[in-house]
Amino acid sequence: MAHGNREGWKDWAGIAAVVVGSVLLMVLEIIEDPDLSLGEILVEMIQPTLIVLVAVGVVRLGDQMRRQHDQQQLLIRDLETARVEGMQWRERMRGALQGLSQGINE
Repeated sequence: MAHGNREGWKDWAGIAAVVVGSVLLMVLEIIEDPDLSLGEILVEMIQPTLIVLVAVGVVRLGDQMRRQHDQQQLLIRDLETARVEGMQWRERMRGALQGLSQGINE
């Protein structure tokens, strides 16, 4: 559960960073050219907004790939453990079957 809370915090922190960054960009546009209308300011904001959205998407995709890689490594370890346990079980059963076979023969 703690892992989920940490991920939720990251999401909110990311959203807050985007909002604050957008407001700061808007303020800079107004300071740079006070005669711009609200529509012109919003048009000026499109490019940085798209850049931020792409960057956030890339970071989230990287996180997802890392998590999937970690899960894959766990599955590989579990599979290897099951394979070894299966081999050990077969070996024990082979000995038991040999003993049973000898008992039947006697």
